[in-house]
Parts: sequence; C-alpha cells; structure tokens
Amino acid sequence: MTPPFEVPARCPHCGHDLEVREVACPACETQIRSRYRLSPFDRLDPEQRRFALLFLRAAGNLREMERLLGVSYPTVRKKLDEVIAVLGGPATASGGEGGAGSSDGASQRGGTRQAILERVRRGELTVDEALVLLSRVASGEAGPSPRGAGPVPGRPDGGEETR
Repeated sequence: MTPPFEVPARCPHCGHDLEVREVACPACETQIRSRYRLSPFDRLDPEQRRFALLFLRAAGNLREMERLLGVSYPTVRKKLDEVIAVLGGPATASGGEGGAGSSDGASQRGGTRQAILERVRRGELTVDEALVLLSRVASGEAGPSPRGAGPVPGRPDGGEETR
C-alpha cells in the first residue's frame, strides 16, 4: 500500500490556497464532506515541517538544533525565522502578531501592519480581511485574525456525511 501524501497547501496550477473538502475514516469508510481550513502548519513545506518538528523535540533549544542538524547557529536561526514567517510572524506579548515584544505601542502597531500586509502577499488573507485587521490595529483594538482564530470543529455546520 502506498503511504498517504502530505496535504498540499497551495494549488500547483495557480498558487492559491487550497481547502480540504472531504475527510474519510479508513476503518468504516465514513466520508464527511464540507469546507475545512488547513492549519497554519499545513502551509509549511515538507522541509520546514521537519524542521519545526525537530525544533519542538529539541524543546526549542537552538544549540541542540545546531548539533542535530550539523549546521551553524545563524543557519538554524534563519530556518526558524522562515518557519515563523510562514506561520504568520513573531508573536507579541499579547499573543497577537507583529513586533517582537516592543514596548512602544506605535512601533508594535507598525510591525503588526507589516505582518498583515505580508500575510496578504502570501495569500493567507484576502484584502477585505486585511482591511478589517488594519482598522483594528489603527483603533488599538486587539482581536483575532479572520482566519485561523479559535478551534475548528471536527465537522463544520452544513457538513454532509455519507457512507
């Protein structure tokens, strides 16, 4: 039996974000059809996913990552920064996206705006979603991003189950 493939995050034809439309149980053949979002981790390419998994197994210790990968600290740091960028940018003390812990509110908002624009560039947000987030940043209102906020239920409303 062929091992399952990893879920691609982007369309190989146009580069747009893909969505999962069906999940199935291999034991009982139940199929559930709906529209599911991919997790932020599904946006990582296979090499970045392996790096992120190794990083977690090394408990975030960059020196240990250096040793395990046999590369220099700057190389490990660069790979980590790439993974962080794909996942939406550095987290702030409040848990949002944007500046890396800056205590200056204006500076932090500027970093957040840049992170939002970067997410639009990568296709993770639509322009309309970005406008909502940018208006929240401008007003100082902290709120979740339109996509990926909160837990995704196992079966969204409107899902269709077949056997």
